[in-house]
Amino acid sequence: MQYNKILAYFLLLTLLVFTAQPSAADDIWHESPQSKLRLLPTGQADDGESPIYQGLLHMEFTDGWYSYWRFPGDAGIPLRITPEENSGIGAAQIYWPVPKRHEAYDMVSYIYDEKTVFPIDFTLKDDFADNPDYTGKLKVFYMVCKKVCVPEEFIIELPVFDKNDKKLARNQAMRRLAERRIPHEGAVSGLAINFAVVSKDALVLAVRASAGFEDTNVFVDAHNAVVLTAPPEITLQEGSQTEAMIKIAAPEGVEDLNAALIGKSIHVVVQNRNDAVKREFSF
Repeated sequence: MQYNKILAYFLLLTLLVFTAQPSAADDIWHESPQSKLRLLPTGQADDGESPIYQGLLHMEFTDGWYSYWRFPGDAGIPLRITPEENSGIGAAQIYWPVPKRHEAYDMVSYIYDEKTVFPIDFTLKDDFADNPDYTGKLKVFYMVCKKVCVPEEFIIELPVFDKNDKKLARNQAMRRLAERRIPHEGAVSGLAINFAVVSKDALVLAVRASAGFEDTNVFVDAHNAVVLTAPPEITLQEGSQTEAMIKIAAPEGVEDLNAALIGKSIHVVVQNRNDAVKREFSF
């Protein structure tokens, strides 16, 4: 069973609880021995209902340490951002870059290492700008792993947005660059997930890649219904180098994948060369 694999993973590792402390007030980096992060302002918007603060979470990891994608795989805990009480912040929308596939202890995880950046949109209370009682504080929680796993937590504040700040143009350029690593919703000219079907023993995707298939990865978030981390098996359509069926085998212990996913939705990301697309499917 997958839950036994996850339990075994954490028994193999020593779990350390570490609450990281922020840097000095004049230093926007928040640091621990394993990682550091900073939140940069990049813009403001309005969704027609509430003001939106646009930011960029910049994370760096010490050599060998890594953290997790929105669905970590066989084990791990992803990044979570939670507004503190009386923060004046309603919600945080994280845009997840394409992760890396990582194999260790006979398990597969989806990770970020070295450096990564997350574009984030924060929905603010309507009176955020006028209410001095709002703190603008957020709790940032994530797990980093190497030979051990360390849960880390920072309390940070939304940096003041100043449209005249000379650093704003730099921050906006960094966000535009980061957005290129976010999978496209639907399709791009060179890559598309045409449809998905599920059988008793596999999830199968029909994929088009106009430049051919190279460095292809598939990441599936089944919302805890089942853990799908098997490597993609690519079968080209007869007479074509650009159309393929990609099979993701059911995990060990799941006797009927179709039954496990009936009535469920899954989030699929396909990466090929420098492109990545995402689609949601319901069964």
